[in-house]
Amino acid sequence: MIEINLLPREYRQRRTSFSFDKKMLYIGAALVMFIAVLGATTIYQKHEIARIDNLIDKARIEETRYRKDLDLIDGLTEVKEKILQRLDAVDKLDQRRDFYVSLLEDINRRVPEFLWMSSFTEIPPPPPPDNPKKEKKEKKADATIAAAPAATVGSARIEGYAFNLNAIATFMIAMMKSDYFDNIRLGHTIRERIADTRAYNFAITCDLNYDAADVYDELEDLGDQEFNLSAVNETND
Repeated sequence: MIEINLLPREYRQRRTSFSFDKKMLYIGAALVMFIAVLGATTIYQKHEIARIDNLIDKARIEETRYRKDLDLIDGLTEVKEKILQRLDAVDKLDQRRDFYVSLLEDINRRVPEFLWMSSFTEIPPPPPPDNPKKEKKEKKADATIAAAPAATVGSARIEGYAFNLNAIATFMIAMMKSDYFDNIRLGHTIRERIADTRAYNFAITCDLNYDAADVYDELEDLGDQEFNLSAVNETND
């Protein structure tokens, strides 16, 4: 059946038609893909954060579990360091055993009456600094000139008590006559009450000559030698 619309054009019903732009379609697709990627990234990051939090919780549990063991290891390390320090001190004492014996004998002979020592503290010499420039200069120096070896020097602090100042002065003068001590200096003298009497607490600082024992050994060796005077007289004749 054929239908003919006889109405004028202005009264005719217009058909609606939709037309999509390709650019808008591409932008919408890209926006959807971006949202999808952003959502996937957010989900992945949340998963990683949850995994890391789980690892942190496990690490804290392990730390709490092994805290006692760590404290024990730290205590053993401290004990080890103290033992090594004592072994080092024993090694130094063993290396200079003859020196300390001779030093104590020497200072014992020089302690006057009315004076007694309460402590003897040794301060060993510091290790020589590493100076490469100095080594180069020594290498360039003339080998024919032999410099005298410097004595090994440390320092010490002697504390004690005396009934009068004259005894302290006598002790310092006696130390000045010894080859073991140099640069003797009086630190302080404080009058204190000990039991029912009064005494002077004193402190003396000085340098220690570690080579003094070697000098005494050489002198003793020379003293033990026997000289044949008859042989000398025969050569003179």
